[in-house]
Amino acid sequence: MHPARRALHRRFAVHDDRVAPPPHDDVYARSAFFRCLALAAALLAWTFDGVEQGIYTIMTRDALKDLIPAIGAEARDLREIHATIDAKTAANEPTGEEERRSKALAKRIDAEIASYISLAIAMWLWGAAAGGVLFGRLGDRFGRVKPLMSAVVTYSVFTGLSALSTHWTHLVACRFLGALGLGGAWPLSIALMVETWPDRYRGVLAGLMGAGANVGFLIAATYARAMGARGYDWRWIIGMGFFIGMSSLLVIAFVPETTKYRLAREKARRTRLRDLFGPRHRRATITGSLLSTVALLGTWGSFLWLATYVDQIAEGTEFAKTARSAISQWQSYGQVIGGFLGGLLAGWIGTRRSWCFLCATAWASVVALFWLNTTFSDRMVVMGFTAGVIVAAFFGWLPKFLPELYPTHIRASGQGFSFNIGRVLAGFGVLGTGTLVGAFGGNYQKGVMVMASIYLVGLAVIWFAPDTGGKMRSDDDEPQEAGAGSP
Repeated sequence: MHPARRALHRRFAVHDDRVAPPPHDDVYARSAFFRCLALAAALLAWTFDGVEQGIYTIMTRDALKDLIPAIGAEARDLREIHATIDAKTAANEPTGEEERRSKALAKRIDAEIASYISLAIAMWLWGAAAGGVLFGRLGDRFGRVKPLMSAVVTYSVFTGLSALSTHWTHLVACRFLGALGLGGAWPLSIALMVETWPDRYRGVLAGLMGAGANVGFLIAATYARAMGARGYDWRWIIGMGFFIGMSSLLVIAFVPETTKYRLAREKARRTRLRDLFGPRHRRATITGSLLSTVALLGTWGSFLWLATYVDQIAEGTEFAKTARSAISQWQSYGQVIGGFLGGLLAGWIGTRRSWCFLCATAWASVVALFWLNTTFSDRMVVMGFTAGVIVAAFFGWLPKFLPELYPTHIRASGQGFSFNIGRVLAGFGVLGTGTLVGAFGGNYQKGVMVMASIYLVGLAVIWFAPDTGGKMRSDDDEPQEAGAGSP
């Protein structure tokens, strides 16, 4: 029987789960097919995670305009003005007065809605943080594959349910609950990849992971643009996320559990969340969390407000209906490239130098993007693409560095906690962005430029991080704790 078929047969055969296979029975070491299957499963789970994130980023403003009672009437008035502009444009009649009214009304709506958008983003970040810790613990307790399937089902179902929202609180609640799965997919996908492929491929794997979510953003931007052009509203566009997310289960269901995880469980190492702050892991956990905060707050607190800012400056112009999708699509192209290059960059020039380079260039590119563009143009699209390359590189860099901080038995918990505590802190920062936008009278430009300064803080944080030498830690690198037993 072919080795691949024999391994599949073993996976579905009846056996005692309490008995670990012998150490030499490593299907991933002897079968490139299963290594590729695990890689495909991890990338699909994380890419479709990116689709859900992208859908929300693009459609939250439209959804909230319909779901907030106090704003709904103004949103209807704005749509009527747009219809008048379209009719007059078709009849070659002047539209100057309508365009002025449209811009004034849109800016008033933006000033009112900014705090709601901030809350929606913050709830997503906090849900993802909780999910990262929860599913990270499940991953260290029950393996990488089954918890990953549960995470995918969670984010898919609640994304689908959010399309049925009738009030803004429903949307925010579904976003929080769906984010539990979105946050859980990250540490489990990374653990699945790094434990099934040789170490020499980790730079490329980190790059693929960094690009994965951004490919998802690109998919979301592309189909949102296509569906919007055909008259589908935000409910249909968000609802598609359910079917996209669930489709990844067709691959994940056939992935065997990683041999490294099974051997770690055989040693019966007790893993407790408080161990992350014990003497061996405290420095790694604190600095890993701060580095993640810099990357996440810089992205969610500044760069990912770009689509909303473009909506504002394109209001009442010929680009009003297409600007947001266009900038989102080109921004996603840049993010795909940057996400892949981030992991490679860390391997090429080293952890600290690559991080400092990314922080300096991310700050410069984001500030320039918002400062130099007060109208929508091709130049803004090019600058959005460039900033996307740099900002997204952090999310190729982190999958390369964070797994190096922890040994196998606590890796999913450690990297999940570090990355997702960054989401908690970033959530508070995003609320600050909304407050700043409101304080500046609905001006996203100024609020975002202030928040981009977090990248400058990152220049200092990296020097407190452990020097991993670019190598993974194994359970053999640290002694067994006295009294450790079965969990």
